[in-house]
Amino acid sequence: MPTVNFQCGSCNNLMGVSSEFLGQQVRCPHCQAVVVAPAASAPPPSPTEPVEFFPSLGNQQDDIFAPPEPTDDLFGAAEAPRVELPPLPQEPALALNGEANTASPFGSTAAYTAPESAPSPSTATGAVPSWMDAAPSPAAPSITTEPAEEDTIPHLIRRPRDGGGWFVGLVVVPLISYALLATVAVVVLWYRIQQAPAPSNPLDNLPSFDPNDDQHSTHLQPSQRMFRSRDMDVKRATSPLLPERITRLGDKLQVGDLEITPLKVDREIVSVISKGSQAEPCSAPSLVLHLKLRNISSNVVFQPMDTYFDRKWLSKADQPPLTLLELLDPAHTLRFFGGPAEYHLLALRGAGNAKPPEEVVGVHASRVLRPGDEMDTFVCTDGDDKSVVDAVENYHGKLLWRVHLRRGIITVDAHQVVPVSSVVGVEFTDDDYRKNS
Repeated sequence: MPTVNFQCGSCNNLMGVSSEFLGQQVRCPHCQAVVVAPAASAPPPSPTEPVEFFPSLGNQQDDIFAPPEPTDDLFGAAEAPRVELPPLPQEPALALNGEANTASPFGSTAAYTAPESAPSPSTATGAVPSWMDAAPSPAAPSITTEPAEEDTIPHLIRRPRDGGGWFVGLVVVPLISYALLATVAVVVLWYRIQQAPAPSNPLDNLPSFDPNDDQHSTHLQPSQRMFRSRDMDVKRATSPLLPERITRLGDKLQVGDLEITPLKVDREIVSVISKGSQAEPCSAPSLVLHLKLRNISSNVVFQPMDTYFDRKWLSKADQPPLTLLELLDPAHTLRFFGGPAEYHLLALRGAGNAKPPEEVVGVHASRVLRPGDEMDTFVCTDGDDKSVVDAVENYHGKLLWRVHLRRGIITVDAHQVVPVSSVVGVEFTDDDYRKNS
């Protein structure tokens, strides 16, 4: 059967089809695309013999698609190559109504109706069209579906929300507002704490007046309600000092209007005297701290020392004196309060049979310093207390002497002037008093 060669419209490769497939859809053996073969063309009318468009190729096979013709050759001839079109793949059918179809695994399918073969141009009109003419358009596929049953398909109904606005308004919004307010409050509190001044040390601003002296040794009347020392106990009396209130031997320390210079530490026999009696020396050497005090103010007069500051601690029920010696033993700190002179409160108040107050000779506790004045004084331990004498003699290490002194005046509430006192510390070692003894 004669064949017709033409170019594939998809890959432009040459392909051939039998004349019986002209004008129909064929599959390209190269790219497997489905193309429309050109329409058959009728040979031109000739009085003698028909024109052969494709001359015979001799013994070669005429049709590359047709099977070989039978031959009388005993051994047979080599089979000529021929082109076979692969079968069209089965396209999956479309399920339209979701019902199961026993003939197809994909359910209901749409039947595809192939386009009808175009009538041969030679038989319809008698004209011989060119094979280059445009191929007839394939008929639109007809889709047959089963009638849809809307009653069998349940409609999805969206459930309306049950108004969650009340939860947001009553719970979420108040919680967010509370969190914001709490955050702001914490930030403000932290800022105020950072800006607030550090709490003052309980031993830095103390009453400077003598409980029995109406003039308070400074000729100024302080407000007793501003400064109270009634709650002074051992724990508060031995609380840590401010670092800037501690000095060493030979170094100057300024506290308010008072300049303090610790000179030396040694062991001496000191004497105690009372009004109307002879001085009585202590039975054993006392540890003595020598000081130089100077009034550096321009218009303040005050009394730095006082026998009340360095009094002998007679009863543990009374408030302890704030002048004391500490032996800073790493295992156990030993403390010895006051000095050898007794302070008799009742004698100053006019009791007839009370003992007169005592004073250590050379301390000059009642001396008043004017601006620019200075004085030499000292504080000491009780030479009559054997426990203090033995502890000082046998101790090796660091010591701290806390000394209670008046420091001048301060201004309270921008209008009230109040005399005050402070406790300062002097650091030294046992070598400092052993080399001077």
